[in-house]
Amino acid sequence: MTKYFEVTHRDGSARLGKLRFPTPLPTPAICDDFLYNSGSLWATEKEIPSSPSIDKLLILPHRGFPSGTEPILEDAFFVEPPDIDSPTAAVISPKTASDLHTDAYILSTTSHSLGPPNKFCNDIIQTKISIPPDSALYLPGIATPQNLSFFVYLGIDLFDTTRAVLSGLQGTYLLPTGDYPLENLDELPCHCPSCSVSIDKFTNEDCATHNINTLKNELSLVTQYVRSNRIRDYLEGQVRHNTWLTAAFRYLDSNSHYLEQRTPVARTEGFISTTEDSLNRIEITRFQERILTRYKNRFTHPLVLVPCSAKKPYSKSKSHRFFHQSIRFRGHKVSISSPLGIIPQELELTYPAQHYDTVVTGNWSSDEINRISKLLSQYIESNSYPNIIAHVPPGGYRDIVELATKNSSIPIEYTVVDHPLSPESLQNLDNALSLVPHYSRRERMLYQAQAIADYQFGNGAGDLLFTDCTLKGKYFARRIFDTDQIATLLPEYGLFSLTLHGANKLKNSKFNIPTVTIDNFVPQGSVLAPGVVSAPETIRSGDEVLVQGPLAFAVGRAIMSGPEMQQSSRGVAIDIRHVQKL
Repeated sequence: MTKYFEVTHRDGSARLGKLRFPTPLPTPAICDDFLYNSGSLWATEKEIPSSPSIDKLLILPHRGFPSGTEPILEDAFFVEPPDIDSPTAAVISPKTASDLHTDAYILSTTSHSLGPPNKFCNDIIQTKISIPPDSALYLPGIATPQNLSFFVYLGIDLFDTTRAVLSGLQGTYLLPTGDYPLENLDELPCHCPSCSVSIDKFTNEDCATHNINTLKNELSLVTQYVRSNRIRDYLEGQVRHNTWLTAAFRYLDSNSHYLEQRTPVARTEGFISTTEDSLNRIEITRFQERILTRYKNRFTHPLVLVPCSAKKPYSKSKSHRFFHQSIRFRGHKVSISSPLGIIPQELELTYPAQHYDTVVTGNWSSDEINRISKLLSQYIESNSYPNIIAHVPPGGYRDIVELATKNSSIPIEYTVVDHPLSPESLQNLDNALSLVPHYSRRERMLYQAQAIADYQFGNGAGDLLFTDCTLKGKYFARRIFDTDQIATLLPEYGLFSLTLHGANKLKNSKFNIPTVTIDNFVPQGSVLAPGVVSAPETIRSGDEVLVQGPLAFAVGRAIMSGPEMQQSSRGVAIDIRHVQKL
């Protein structure tokens, strides 16, 4: 059990926490001043202090192994950590990593070289999944201002100034953008106290102090990005200063299960999409996957393809108000967007459809066109429409539609002459729908509720929850009833929060909404991780979950992933909304 470390905030795989010293140390942290090293057992036997300090992290006697050591040797010389009632850290390798009941773990194989990006990422991931999720991971000897953000993004909690000092003493000036030999600098591009002298008086010792200052400044900046749930936004730009970081970042994206398990299904903060790497964000790929596997069109009307808008949700934008005046409930509007791909009108509130911002230049990359045309093609194949009306401008939008429909037998009509908002184009859109009957406001409201439920819980959940129901409230905060209230649409997420009545409708259904088993107690406000008996691995932070125990049935929102719930020693696992005593 982890006794002296606690995770307090998560931004995907990055997190904030604290080492629970008498004066807590917030993490991520530079921990040089908070370590007591018992020493290596390779040279001689070491003794553990008889009265270990509770304001230091005690590195237990250990044997470190270089990268590439055979597993049989690591197993033969492995040191089993003793049980000590003070903050402790065990030295491990990716091959020996396991739950050793310490508060922190120190990776011994990365101190001298990062190595190939794919191997490095695999080593970190293997280590992270092998140690408890509420323990700290210390990566010694390699932190610089340039690579720190990536390491925090990976889930590393503790660092030191070793490389910063060594680089400075060797005459290398460190900045978040890279490493610069002092002899190549004409002036000092920093205003920290150590850089207040002229460059001709700037010594290697001054350089080491500068490097430490810059590392600490970068740590503060990265911590703020994690706190505001924007570490990915920062990192997409930061990694571009270094080829190794870029390669490692892209490798991590290409092997995305580690990130996916730790990325919330929804949150209130938005994100920006400024690079092609943004197309690989978990928020985007998960949305695209659910559109193709969970969404089904319930309208019998034509498919109307339109461009997205900068303003979110799209329906509040000037362009989409004009589109609506021409469509007038006679077509099913689906927006085309980079990076999300395709957004049916029912899901324009649903995270991340109203939470992203992107660069708008009017120019589409070939990668964007190919990706989104493939998504649109799959969408058209899996949904039934009598015909397609493409109200899209020339260029990238039209290229996407033409590629997506080149093998389709569904009739298609293009209605834009020059610009989607020109009077002639809007009139063409109106004319293309002239013979189509209107659908009712209730149909629109009902289909929206059913589509969101399908997206959230699985294809068909909307029909199970909302077949014979009454919808009340505004578009952005709708409540749905049958004999009792079933759910409320949360405007900040565009997802449903269930009542007990709604939870019971899904309980034991084929949709298998995640059910967390708890111990013998009645939850009051929240369920802490130690109270969780079992939780499905499929649970992600932000998921709507059912809670079942001997004394209570409840519904709430997951704060941790399923594996974290089962393996953590402390922390809130679920925010409880409604409880029924049994």
